[in-house]
Amino acid sequence: MGVAPVLFSAAAADHSVLLCSARIGTTVLGQVQEKYRAEVTKRAGRPAARIVFGVSGDVQDLRRLEGALQEARCCVQAAAGDPVIGGIARYADIGVYQFLGALGWNPPARGSGHFAELAEADRAGGLLPVLELLYDKNGSVQDVAAQLHLHRSTVYNRLSRVRSIIGADPLAGTVRLELHLALKARRWRSRPRFDQV
Repeated sequence: MGVAPVLFSAAAADHSVLLCSARIGTTVLGQVQEKYRAEVTKRAGRPAARIVFGVSGDVQDLRRLEGALQEARCCVQAAAGDPVIGGIARYADIGVYQFLGALGWNPPARGSGHFAELAEADRAGGLLPVLELLYDKNGSVQDVAAQLHLHRSTVYNRLSRVRSIIGADPLAGTVRLELHLALKARRWRSRPRFDQV
């Protein structure tokens, strides 16, 4: 690789595995991503698609490398399906996807009762994205409005529609947890699968 913290790399057609020194920084990983992007572009003759890195926790014992590989794979799967995570996903930062990956869980398509009602009513696709982003942005209507290029009153109106559809406050504790998990489980179902890594 020509990047000092990368100790070993192996690649297949659609993925690579890197063994890096402990606590490799995001800046160095960004440099490695750019090297991969340039190499893929050169070999394919076209611009590379999105390149996602999954970073496991540190490993001190070589017998734990397989577990670290599973963590990194979980990170890539989560980041590929959830753009909020970004292109460099660290296991410690992927939240509920840690549980979904560790359980090997393939959640049911309908999710929860409230989620099923909401998904059925959201045929135009304007409610679920706003709700998920609101949860991801820690309840900041202003941030959601800015990111989706909506007026804040539009975000409030959509929240009101959600409330009327499910008959509960989508920002209340257990309802919020239920819906946020159902939204992330939906993303997890669409994750890329790796036969061999």
